[in-house]
Amino acid sequence: MQALHRSTRVWNGPDPGVLTIRRNSAALHRLMPLDERIVGYLDQVGLYGIARIGFIGIDWHLITALVERWRPETHTFHFPVGEMTITLQDVQIILGLPVDGLPLTGIVEQDYDALCLGQLGFSFPENSRGGRIPIRQLSTWFPNLPNFVSDEEVQRYARAYIVQLLGGTLVADKSNNLVHITYLQFLDDFEVAGKYSWGSATLAHLYRQLCLAADIDGAEIAGPVILLQLWAWDRLPFLAPIMGNVLRDEIQPHDDLFPHPPFGHRWRHALETTGTSMLVLTKYREMIDMQTPEEVIWEPYLETVIRDLPANCSSGRGIWRTKAPLIFFCVVEMYNPDRVMRQFGLKQRIPPLTNTSKELHKIDLRGKTDKDWSAEHSDYVSMWTESASNIANDELLEEPMGFYDPFMVWYRRITRRFMSSRGAIVEALAHGITSIHQLTLGDDASILRIRDMAASTLTTIHADYRIHNMPPFLEESHQSSHENICSRHGTPVYTPYVPLNNESDTTSTPSAPPNTEFETTQAFHFDRIPTLPRHFDASPIPMNSFETTSSIGGERHDINEIQQEDAQNLLRTDVDLLNVPLALDRKQRIKKRTRCGTGSHFLGSD
Repeated sequence: MQALHRSTRVWNGPDPGVLTIRRNSAALHRLMPLDERIVGYLDQVGLYGIARIGFIGIDWHLITALVERWRPETHTFHFPVGEMTITLQDVQIILGLPVDGLPLTGIVEQDYDALCLGQLGFSFPENSRGGRIPIRQLSTWFPNLPNFVSDEEVQRYARAYIVQLLGGTLVADKSNNLVHITYLQFLDDFEVAGKYSWGSATLAHLYRQLCLAADIDGAEIAGPVILLQLWAWDRLPFLAPIMGNVLRDEIQPHDDLFPHPPFGHRWRHALETTGTSMLVLTKYREMIDMQTPEEVIWEPYLETVIRDLPANCSSGRGIWRTKAPLIFFCVVEMYNPDRVMRQFGLKQRIPPLTNTSKELHKIDLRGKTDKDWSAEHSDYVSMWTESASNIANDELLEEPMGFYDPFMVWYRRITRRFMSSRGAIVEALAHGITSIHQLTLGDDASILRIRDMAASTLTTIHADYRIHNMPPFLEESHQSSHENICSRHGTPVYTPYVPLNNESDTTSTPSAPPNTEFETTQAFHFDRIPTLPRHFDASPIPMNSFETTSSIGGERHDINEIQQEDAQNLLRTDVDLLNVPLALDRKQRIKKRTRCGTGSHFLGSD
């Protein structure tokens, strides 16, 4: 699948540029204000939180940079520090959506005229097709909720508001201005509507949209991109803007009667950014390429934070780590929390091989609106129903995962590492200096000076974490390259083997160990130091990419020659080393986000 991934075009060219964001949430908050009389119904359904967050502009460049890191095979983002993903925990805490409940599935096609007339009091427009109507049609029917109206009218207004909230934000499609009326079938009874898992449906839709956008020909993305952006701001603070004055937010008259806003509401007034030239895709790529461990907040939702949030932001915590499929009508996307255990404060092991079914990704609604998806996907529905009984678990993570942890060693060999040439060059620099630091052992004054210089340089380029708790290299020159060099009960040791130019490298991707042991397949020899270590991939194509893993079932490609050529070309590039620290210093300047010519919105926002 790598050959068809967007990152391939980013590296090889031509650059595909910025994705187009498809959503229509601004119209709802501008044309249909949140009336206090419908808040009770929104809260009963479980959608008050996302309504309370309101409109937040989207950074198209940031979304694009994240999509380039998304792997459809695993449903995770592959960052330099490891895998991360948007979880059910994020959905519930950021947006306040219920995640534990019935899946949103069934038959899409309905008697739309009867549905509209019964739920909204209006007939389905004759010129509309496929069960979709213009979002503005709803605001035309319900411009404002008049005073002194019946409770039935208030309920109709609430349903119209919810349909726009779904079609414009949570499950928005690429039409950009249409919303499906079929969602009304879930809103006949507000109490029953509150039993559905709106959060898992939202996450399923986002996963599908990320997978489609990550395609080599992807040019746009729909769905709840607001969730993706707020997730990134919470967990990757080096990409986040500075929060504005939250006190400017108006106090709603119903705040004392209904739940407070969810965690994502705190970003309502994010107006300023840190670092240099934000809202530029190439800068985002470089910043992510050069990401360091301290730039990740693995657990932004501490218990002290959760306690201050409404109860509906944590009511589903029992299934936050479930290994179950996410379902939204025809969409079924696998949820793999066992690949991101650090996000839950647990130890990350080398995960079992995972690959999303290509057949599931091919399924869409075209020509299938009359199909009963609850029956078609009955096996997946059953798995979701039993979600509470299949929870990923492990021991608590006592300390941050080190650079040479078995998982990180395995991860660096199977992932695409870079999107930008600068990131690859800095990695080459850091790797080379780390090797110098490790090889300068002894008490000689000159050797110690070289070692100190290497350590100082690594600190300057924010890569000194590489020499913390570093395992020693093996000095046995005759040790087999396939010998197990990991102590069963001690600290695992990774010692990369660097083959000579006339030797072949037949190393395969290490598979997940049966217990906790990790067995490497390489050893280091001091008499073999070529100009470019083979385990350093200057090309973002990994030495053992997903399609080279036999159990995945993809085609094999010999990429060693491509890697070597790309890496050597990068290392021959004249690099101004004095400029590298400046490029990495992301907190020196504060710059306001650029407004458009009218001053009404920020560039890159909709």
